[in-house]
Amino acid sequence: MADRGARRIEDSMWVSWWTDTGTESNVEFGIAEASLDRSATGSTQDLGAASYHLVKLDNLSPDTRYWYRVKTGTQVSRTYRFRTLPPPGDKQGHFRFLIIGDHQIIDQPRHTKMVAAARDKIVEKFGGYIEDAIRLNVNVGDQVDVGNVEHWRNLHFKQSALITPYIPTTTIVGNHETYYDTDLALYKQLFAYDALEYAGIAPPAADVEKYYALRAANLLFIMTDTEHTSTEQASYVERLVGHASADTGVDWSFTLGHRPYQAEQYVGDISTWMRNIVAPILTKTPKSVFVVGAHHHLYARGQLRNEPLYNLISGGTAWDQYWGQSNETDFDDVQKTIDFWPYQIVDVDQAKGDVFNETYAMGSPKLGYFPSTLIDSFHRRKQQAAPQKPAIQEAPTAPVTLPFTFHSSAYASPSQEPNNSTQFQVAPTAAFTSLEVDSYRDYEDLFGTTGESGTPKYWWVDKNKDVDIFSMSMGRRPARRRPRPGRTPPPRRGPPRSRSRRAISIG
Repeated sequence: MADRGARRIEDSMWVSWWTDTGTESNVEFGIAEASLDRSATGSTQDLGAASYHLVKLDNLSPDTRYWYRVKTGTQVSRTYRFRTLPPPGDKQGHFRFLIIGDHQIIDQPRHTKMVAAARDKIVEKFGGYIEDAIRLNVNVGDQVDVGNVEHWRNLHFKQSALITPYIPTTTIVGNHETYYDTDLALYKQLFAYDALEYAGIAPPAADVEKYYALRAANLLFIMTDTEHTSTEQASYVERLVGHASADTGVDWSFTLGHRPYQAEQYVGDISTWMRNIVAPILTKTPKSVFVVGAHHHLYARGQLRNEPLYNLISGGTAWDQYWGQSNETDFDDVQKTIDFWPYQIVDVDQAKGDVFNETYAMGSPKLGYFPSTLIDSFHRRKQQAAPQKPAIQEAPTAPVTLPFTFHSSAYASPSQEPNNSTQFQVAPTAAFTSLEVDSYRDYEDLFGTTGESGTPKYWWVDKNKDVDIFSMSMGRRPARRRPRPGRTPPPRRGPPRSRSRRAISIG
């Protein structure tokens, strides 16, 4: 969907398709289904087993629906629709995008099942035309198992076909894209990201199409390549973040890279480049909402300790990955890991500037398939005040005898967001140059599974279900949760709760 040779994407669209034979690449299109009064021609690439057709439609109106069909000789497709992206800085209505991908499996219709589930949920929630509800489809890498023609044609394109004729689709480079296509020569033939840029910021010539940025309405998408990390790519991200931070036409930015920031299964199989180099760059602006990876075939959500940046895993319908298959660690910067196949619908209220993220799952071969079920949700709001400053109740003024339990005062944000995380620190001196205790806990800690005997079977386990995160005990087991007078405990699932911490010192 990029615009080779131009710098705007809201007034153009790329259309691609496959045929067994034929060299003609023609698209007929118009603003009415009954009047396809414009046409465009493009390129045809003979890829041996198939021909790949790529046509750019130019001089389109932003934020407008078009109808189109493709032609190769006597072969004519049915008529489809798409809607162009809104212009830069647009802040009207809602901009929603879908995060889905990491499919890999070619001999089973796993990804087709997930795409169908996502489409049905979108229609159920929003009605109307799917391209009005979802403006962008964002893939997170490993769209194929190996990067050859058969897998691109019959896995990624074929199994995505319930939505890709209607919604502009982006991809990023995963490790499987490089198998049999180490220099990404085929990948670069199939996709057209080479002229995408934001504010004149473009990758070095050698890295064009490996990573890129996409500006849509008041949002910036930073698409990284975690397979070919470099100081040049990090510098590129830093320039994007620096400009977006000062750009009043950009309210939020979203960063995607195939390998994740953190993972509680197959521990260590992450992108240390994303974690140690890119994430600190992203935190230089509060406009950064989340960094999304895949690579692991499940869902996970965490948050940096001291910054409002979420780290997510949105792995798709690839090889089975469940609890008990690998080395596993419960990390305090991951709030939940759920071994279901997820997809996410991100809804940006452009006028208010609010971001709502909903994650749905539709089962897996081990779990069985079920209708799309909401398994997580959270949101970010612009310019929200910090929560009230908590304090230790009955703070000791002299040495204490263990066991001893510290209790936090009740506190809340001015907008009454429920609390999410607490942090207790204990140091031998008021300077806090060294810590005896550094306890960071979330309201929920989903880690592990009920196993087959659970109800429902193979369902998630919340390790903090009965833990009172507003109390911290030294010398004995954590205190059980105690509802506080005058406040109804928040629901088990819902938006993020305001996080805060309070350092204490005992002598």
